[in-house]
Amino acid sequence: MCDKELILDILENIECSLQEITEWMKDIKTIDDFVCTQHGTLLRNGVCMKILAIGEELKSIDKRTKKQLLKKYPVVDWTKVMGMRDIIAHHYFEVDAEIVFNAAVMYVPQMSTCIKQIKKDVSTKL
Repeated sequence: MCDKELILDILENIECSLQEITEWMKDIKTIDDFVCTQHGTLLRNGVCMKILAIGEELKSIDKRTKKQLLKKYPVVDWTKVMGMRDIIAHHYFEVDAEIVFNAAVMYVPQMSTCIKQIKKDVSTKL
């Protein structure tokens, strides 16, 4: 299928980025905290950068595994994550802060759990 160690390295990068987002967002309780403060604006920019990087790494995994790995884990909508990467990369000033906020607080924990499972599976099965 592919180079197991490379896939594991990419998954580790994704997991670290997801953990960073979670840590950064721990004191952000509302969309206003994320949008209406200087600290929130800095966080929003950082979270966008991490989402962009995660999406890029997921595209790499998808390409290297001939789209066979991620589809085994449908709990996450990988296409939307990769699509969000494209929107951030190509239409940054049009990005809806509320979508980024919701992704960070609702979907990042879910994705983090899934990435941990994928890492476990890849390390034992590939």
